[in-house]
Amino acid sequence: MSSQELPAFGLVTIPIRKLKFEIQIVDSCRSINDSHLSGSDTVLASGDNNDLLHISHICNKRSIRCIYIIEKPLKVQLKIVALNSPTLLHQLKRAIFCIRQEARRLKAFKLSDGVQANGVPSFESYSSQYKDDLLYFDNRIKLKDIISPMEIKKRLCYLKEGKPLRLAFSGRLIKIKGADDLIKVAEALDKKGVDFTFTIYGTGSLDEYIRSQTHEKHLTEKVFLKGPVDFHKTLLPELKEKTDLFICLHKQGDPSCTYLETLACGIPIVGYANEAFAGILSKNDIGWSVPMNDITAIAELVARLNTQRNLISQKSHNSIEMAKENHFDLTYQRRINHLLGNNVQFDN
Repeated sequence: MSSQELPAFGLVTIPIRKLKFEIQIVDSCRSINDSHLSGSDTVLASGDNNDLLHISHICNKRSIRCIYIIEKPLKVQLKIVALNSPTLLHQLKRAIFCIRQEARRLKAFKLSDGVQANGVPSFESYSSQYKDDLLYFDNRIKLKDIISPMEIKKRLCYLKEGKPLRLAFSGRLIKIKGADDLIKVAEALDKKGVDFTFTIYGTGSLDEYIRSQTHEKHLTEKVFLKGPVDFHKTLLPELKEKTDLFICLHKQGDPSCTYLETLACGIPIVGYANEAFAGILSKNDIGWSVPMNDITAIAELVARLNTQRNLISQKSHNSIEMAKENHFDLTYQRRINHLLGNNVQFDN
């Protein structure tokens, strides 16, 4: 449970009566003890939650299979601390705390039966040849949501017609998602004379800043802010039909649903080489990266792709293939089989 305000973008709600399992509420994660896990065969715990690092010790004593989910390796945690710290002293204190907790995390993982790592950086940081570990990419895409052959054919035909290149971004409009750089990229492209449109979906603390900058930089005919929209009814259909490239300027390297959900629309990604995106590119040729915070490099890359649109078409097909191999149902089944210790094979 959390006392934080619910997000306005991408929220999914499920009535508790529709859940096929029971929920037991505890005062805090730290208070979970032997009695809570009594009778369990398998426990799935968050490895990112420092208050759950004692779970593998309990499971080990009771011979209960214990799997940890992990998303943020230490390097990513430290980058997030740096991005969110108001002062250097605060950053130093938080960094020391993270390093100390990492020592506990490694001990906890050593006692566990394995990890489910969301994203390549976590898998490379915590997987072991002696454990039962799984790499997965979290997303909300069902197989039916992936762009159809007719839809991608129609969109790629548009690319050949020399019309304005259609760029898009979706997500929270906050600094760690690189939203503060979106308008800077648009301005750089405009100065280069690139014929483009840039549609931005989502909301956040930088919403007003982006709107004011769009007017100040005279980009109102090129940059369009759509606000928060329904994921299935609006976002996916519009991305599939009206987007050629996705601009992803995430400054933190934790895994994001954005990557797979964009690829499911057959859209290659141009982005900063944060840990998560670099990890995806190391395994799948679905886009292009530039050094972190290099707005000039992003603009130069997009300008080049605008004149070499066949490269976009090639990676559009690669994007679809990666989405098909990692859609929600397939990922879910892999995770369940792994959780139960079953090496079961299944088809798409």
